[in-house]
Amino acid sequence: MDIVDLLTGESPKLQNYSLTKAGEGLPIERREGFKYYHLAGHLKNKLCEPFLVCAPCENDPDKEITLSRHEGQEFNYVMKGQLKLRIENNIEILGEGDSVIYDSGKGHGMTALNGDCIFLAVVLKKAKEGYTNA
Repeated sequence: MDIVDLLTGESPKLQNYSLTKAGEGLPIERREGFKYYHLAGHLKNKLCEPFLVCAPCENDPDKEITLSRHEGQEFNYVMKGQLKLRIENNIEILGEGDSVIYDSGKGHGMTALNGDCIFLAVVLKKAKEGYTNA
């Protein structure tokens, strides 16, 4: 089952491509304070889940970052602001234009620093055996 199925109750129908115009991503509630917009909600048989994410600035920069885990890998690209990223016991500070890819089965979490942060998050899934785009 696709994440869009769960969120909208409708299955993606497009096979060749899915175009998302600026400001038209499918809003998703995942984490308090964060805004997620799914950027390929109408494409079926996706090998990845792309999101535009708006992360709020944490008032206490020393506050423990909550970790999550999910299958696959995740790619993050910072478009605006600074992102404090924790992967297990490692802390990285990413600025505009910085990117990272990691095993998302490992504990990971993030928060914005010095103001809100906008970043592209692409969750890469394992290809299913016999995958075809037809």
